Amino acid sequence: MAIKRDETLDFAIEIKKDDITAEGLFKGYASTFDGPPDSQGDIVAQGAFKKTIKSQGRNGNGIALLWSHDSLYPIGAWSIIKEDDKGLYVEGLIEPSAAPGGIPVLKVMRLGGIKGMSIGFNTVNYEIDDKKKTRTLKEVDLWEISLCTFPANPRASVTSVKNILAAKTERELENALREAGLSREASKYIIALTRQGLRDANKSESNNRGMNTILTELRRINTELSIGEIQNAIRMNF
Repeated sequence: MAIKRDETLDFAIEIKKDDITAEGLFKGYASTFDGPPDSQGDIVAQGAFKKTIKSQGRNGNGIALLWSHDSLYPIGAWSIIKEDDKGLYVEGLIEPSAAPGGIPVLKVMRLGGIKGMSIGFNTVNYEIDDKKKTRTLKEVDLWEISLCTFPANPRASVTSVKNILAAKTERELENALREAGLSREASKYIIALTRQGLRDANKSESNNRGMNTILTELRRINTELSIGEIQNAIRMNF
């Protein structure tokens, strides 16, 4: 089966506040095995991580501890990564002063405002069940595990995805992209890609600027969601 590169997978598993120390030590599950599929229809089979753990991640470079899949924001290191009967069990240490995008990660985690983990990986081997519309990941090449504000981003909801896929005109597609949180400029750039194709879109400097606009918008959305969750955590704890 051909390798599919650079995917992410979120899990609705909360990091418990009691499992986080003032020094930054924490533990939890970055993935679980079997069970119901995620919103994209993915299931992780037991044993999927064995080879990648033994080889110390993608290209043997280790498995990074990042904030929201951003390689510019390593926020600590993993001390234990292993499979058990439940899933991918991890123990890590967050640098207490880590504040990607101005967010004091450890402080907010201890308030309960950061609860989720998400894995970044390459798919090595998988099986498709056309009847159930699921994909079972049998082997992955793990390269990072991220802490994230939400186990799954509610702004990228199933409804938003359906609206994007169902769009039949440029206006409908723009509206669906705006509903998903992108700006008008970023939405129009994506629409331009659908007209001229990805191959042509990468040829001009203006289109490269358009891609940078999308990345900036996605970072903005993530920051806004994070700030909202921080405010909720503070209201609940004080």
